[in-house]
Amino acid sequence: MGRYVIGIVSLRRTTNNEDQPMNRIVASIASLAEHLLAVTTNPEVYRPAACPHCGLAGVWRHGCYYRKVDRSDERRLNRLDPVPVLRFLCRACVRACSRLPACIAPRRWYDWVSQQAVLMLLLSLHVVERLCALQRP
Repeated sequence: MGRYVIGIVSLRRTTNNEDQPMNRIVASIASLAEHLLAVTTNPEVYRPAACPHCGLAGVWRHGCYYRKVDRSDERRLNRLDPVPVLRFLCRACVRACSRLPACIAPRRWYDWVSQQAVLMLLLSLHVVERLCALQRP
């Protein structure tokens, strides 16, 4: 496990060799509306080519679970939550896996845009602190 320190921000990089054979993100689906359409009309786009755990091809569809991802405005009437995420089951090792569209950040509460905004704010604050430190007599 690597550790990166950027000013006051500390990021940990973990490696999971089990996830290496399968890309967890389906990059071609960039919005929640596209995701909902793909789940109902073309769910095969989410099926992995092989099990990420044992490598056997031909995983079975195994239902779905729901995630709350539309956090734009809690009072809005046309919110898209909860959003289904398809699950797949390996017939050999009997383990489940799932793939997410590009608009849903894995293992995160907030979307990619919010995370980027916070990181940019933290980095800019660090730059301002460094500039102030250089200007002090």
